[in-house]
Amino acid sequence: MSEAPEPSNPPLDFTRALEHALNAAEQKPLQTDHCPIEQSLGRVVASDQRARSDLPAFDNSAMDGFALPVGAARSKPPHQLKVIGTIAAGAQEGAGHPVSGECLRIFTGAPVPPWCESVVPVEACDVEGDTITIKEHVSPGANIRCKGEYLKPGDILITKGTPLEPRHIGQLVANGFSAIEVYQPLRVAIFSTGDELATAKQATAQAQIHDSNRPMLIAYAKAMGAQVVDLGILGDDAQATTALFEKAKDKHDLLISSGAVSVGPRDFIKDAVIAAGGTIESWRVAIKPGKPILFARLGQLAYTGLPGNPLAALIGFEFFVRPQIQKMSGAASPGDLHLQAVSGFEWQRRPGRTEFFPVRVLGINEVGLPVLARHATHGAASLHEIAQADGIGMVSPSTTQIVQGTTLMWRPFPSATLSPFPWLSK
Repeated sequence: MSEAPEPSNPPLDFTRALEHALNAAEQKPLQTDHCPIEQSLGRVVASDQRARSDLPAFDNSAMDGFALPVGAARSKPPHQLKVIGTIAAGAQEGAGHPVSGECLRIFTGAPVPPWCESVVPVEACDVEGDTITIKEHVSPGANIRCKGEYLKPGDILITKGTPLEPRHIGQLVANGFSAIEVYQPLRVAIFSTGDELATAKQATAQAQIHDSNRPMLIAYAKAMGAQVVDLGILGDDAQATTALFEKAKDKHDLLISSGAVSVGPRDFIKDAVIAAGGTIESWRVAIKPGKPILFARLGQLAYTGLPGNPLAALIGFEFFVRPQIQKMSGAASPGDLHLQAVSGFEWQRRPGRTEFFPVRVLGINEVGLPVLARHATHGAASLHEIAQADGIGMVSPSTTQIVQGTTLMWRPFPSATLSPFPWLSK
């Protein structure tokens, strides 16, 4: 049985702490499900998925226009042709075979007949009744999507370990998939600690506050495709805390809590983990907000104890728990992308810890990088500023000063107001 680290031990830097978080989150052998495609959002693909057929499945028109027979538009324009029929999208049979001086109207996605050399778009023609005049040269093969042009049978559609997003689902359905083999969802349990907490449905007594952490963390985990169990609010009781760990270690893959991981006399988490037979991977991280973060294992159960302050709990989930869930769910690349930006603010700060802070996008600079404004917060107990933010900025422990234009790293939220078109922000 390991012993809890003493408070005198220096806290881990951010990079080392992430390593410890991932070490604690050992990946067990993963079971798979054959999941209907419409229920697969967020699930992790269990094997490489390969194309079953050509895409496109047949030669088809890329434009609304006119199907031209061989040689109809090879000479210098203009060319005048008579329209003798129409080929509609979904047509099963041909609509006639034009001879010299004739063509057929064709719609986007309609099958291209073997006699068709090219398709000329409507906007390249003058149309009068059943006669068109082609105003420009049309190359052989123009505006025809050929069979197998995008994919051939056996081409990889989606690689093993990919968490499915809407774009992947569209790709799979386009290739005839109605179900897919995915890993079973990670079993995650979440609880909060503290006698001062009340649920959202309860009226708060004097000196009580609503427990915002647990609903927030549950929502985070569900959004990542986890199967979540809500263990509620645990009071400040050492025996009850130990009993919870003993019961949880055989039922879940990952256990997450908030609160009671610091050095106060009612912070029972570390002792309870050890009393329940657990091993502490590490405790305390040199970040702000959120120094007290605990990573541990209890048998096959990975455990992460986050701080009780809501902003610190949010930061802890984003930068430590999210990679843990990715790894344990079978995602190919645990971890998250940090993007580059520049500061639109000035800031003097005390060095020593990696610091995270809410940011909003002011615009785009001349090279296309977002320019960020820093939100000063009311402290780690408030979610107000982060709820108004476009993302989370971060600076290294050695940073003492930021001036206008300093390069920063940040992580945007999905709802970020960053324009994808730099010229619209000028």
